[in-house]
Amino acid sequence: MFQKLHRRRGDLTACLIVLLVTLGSAGVGMMLQWPTGAVVLAGIVAGLAFGFLVLTIRQATTRIVVFVREHGNMLLRQAEFTMELRRMLEPRAFLPSSRDWAAGPDLLAAVAEVIMDIRPTTVVECGAGVSTITSSLAIQKFCEPGATMLTLEHDEAWAEESRRRIRRHGLEGISRIAHVPLIDCDVAGDAHQWYDLSRVELPERIDLLVVDGPPGQSSPMARHPAGPILNDRLPSGAIIILDDANRRYERAVVDRWIRELGWERLPMVTDTEKGIAILRKP
Repeated sequence: MFQKLHRRRGDLTACLIVLLVTLGSAGVGMMLQWPTGAVVLAGIVAGLAFGFLVLTIRQATTRIVVFVREHGNMLLRQAEFTMELRRMLEPRAFLPSSRDWAAGPDLLAAVAEVIMDIRPTTVVECGAGVSTITSSLAIQKFCEPGATMLTLEHDEAWAEESRRRIRRHGLEGISRIAHVPLIDCDVAGDAHQWYDLSRVELPERIDLLVVDGPPGQSSPMARHPAGPILNDRLPSGAIIILDDANRRYERAVVDRWIRELGWERLPMVTDTEKGIAILRKP
């Protein structure tokens, strides 16, 4: 109610200012003894120009306020997740940035929470990054000795950098990062580029599958093959986590997994910055 009254008061104020500018411009024209037509035209033009300026400024201000409110809240939430992750996982070295293209703190927290809940024996991740470190830390803290994580990474330089970070955190006994180039393949009748699994030894059983790669540039539904290709290795009750679930193609991937593989989408909290889908194999 207050916001409506405030907005109406602002509209009335703007109209009054435009009217005053119009009359003022006409008054100046009369003082300069312009012809009547010129006086009226000058007043109308000045009023309209000033009105357009006021409207533009108000619209820009509104957009800025909305942007700051929405993104400010999201940044605050991400900071909260970051602090909670550090408290819970107690990393021994600095964690890499979790902004821009990297997995956000909210996704990292969701994966760590799932690991804490289901205590998997084997985790497979598509796409290396800060999630490789935080997931390995969660395995180290919450899972039984012998639990491991395998990460598939198509970029050789990034795979080596990710291994260096794993060593820095002392997680070599848990995390294995395999450089697996992308190759052309046919999956469920569709052409894709996906990881060349002939170059890596996969675990027979995958309790948790985290899909955050390959990048979308390789094909529109680049993350779809993870489901059909790895489904046979997922036991009943296995959990699948997909990042960037707000994007159009990732939503289509989730729909296909549910429709074609029979996976169930879990009603867990998934309100993250980029979207996250959490599914379970029945």
